[in-house]
Amino acid sequence: MDPNANLREQISLAHAIQTTLAAAGDNGLSDQARRHNEQRGERLAEPVLALCAWRASGGFAPDPQTAAAALVGDALRDDIRQALQGDSNDAEHDALVAVAEALGITSTGRP
Repeated sequence: MDPNANLREQISLAHAIQTTLAAAGDNGLSDQARRHNEQRGERLAEPVLALCAWRASGGFAPDPQTAAAALVGDALRDDIRQALQGDSNDAEHDALVAVAEALGITSTGRP
């Protein structure tokens, strides 16, 4: 068990759930978004319980910096997605696409 990878997965799933809820705003979630969040919630339970079992059996705790790095990574990805959908010249867009590809972000907002 890699508790740091486990924690990164937990944070990523939790961030995806919150991002979906925030995007829905006052309109509420669509049926598809609700199903996705339910699936994310089910997947989130697995690493949470696995980490609890790991710690209960004497396993070491995740590195505290792992959580901070995961949160910054998710925030950066969100910022890049938003920037890609905004106005930018071709050079800026090309640079953002390169960064997005390096981070595994597939939605560029442009053809």
